[in-house]
Amino acid sequence: MLKVGGRMKILLSIALMLVIVFSLCMTLFHFSSNSAQATQEATLFKQLAQVNNNLLTCETSDDELILTIKSLSEDPQCLSVQDIAGSRAIRNEIRYSGIDTGIMKNTSAFTEIFLNETDEVIYDATIKNIVAIPVFAECNELYQTRNSKDGLNENVKQSVQDTLGKFEVNFEDFTTEQCGNLLKMSIYLDNDDFDYLNQLIADIQREVDSHNQSALSIHQMEITAYDTKCETILYLTSDFIYRDFLWWQTLAMNGLVWTKY
Repeated sequence: MLKVGGRMKILLSIALMLVIVFSLCMTLFHFSSNSAQATQEATLFKQLAQVNNNLLTCETSDDELILTIKSLSEDPQCLSVQDIAGSRAIRNEIRYSGIDTGIMKNTSAFTEIFLNETDEVIYDATIKNIVAIPVFAECNELYQTRNSKDGLNENVKQSVQDTLGKFEVNFEDFTTEQCGNLLKMSIYLDNDDFDYLNQLIADIQREVDSHNQSALSIHQMEITAYDTKCETILYLTSDFIYRDFLWWQTLAMNGLVWTKY
């Protein structure tokens, strides 16, 4: 028979072995998880870089997806029209392309960081749950019609032109894209009346919202406004499904914003 001291030594040895085995298993699990996460990040980066080749990094931290993007702006303190368009392209890819990665399933926050030429942060924004459709009936209904078999028939196009024709805008394009029906318009000002421009943008936004309550035919909209020299003074991209509005405007507008009208 073993003495008590001998039994204790055996039990301690077994306990020590179990601790070692557990530690090894946890280490292997940690390495395996990190490897899987790195693979998912690389896959997501490759997909998003196809729609925005200024994407620098794509990484996750806890439940947050963080993208770092190189700004194309010549101004070291402000974004450019191209930056805003690139941001929309990334958001569309995440929301509408059906990205098959565990990252998006476990992500509740999305952060975009833009860097200037000297790698200083000039824009940093976080969205909570970027793929969650707002809890408004019209948003969900718009999403359901995004892949409508009817698409953009002539009746739909005519209806939109009739609705927005009262505004001084040019219809540049109206096509079915990954995001749904995308309407592109332009505005050419006869003078530098920025109050008029902001009021016009706000009125168009409200008119599209009203139109969508019955027709459900405009999923995204882009408006580019030009001054008398045909230089861009405002660029707006609107996603009516996610109620996501991004815009750039010239510093000459002195902070006047269309959302105030």
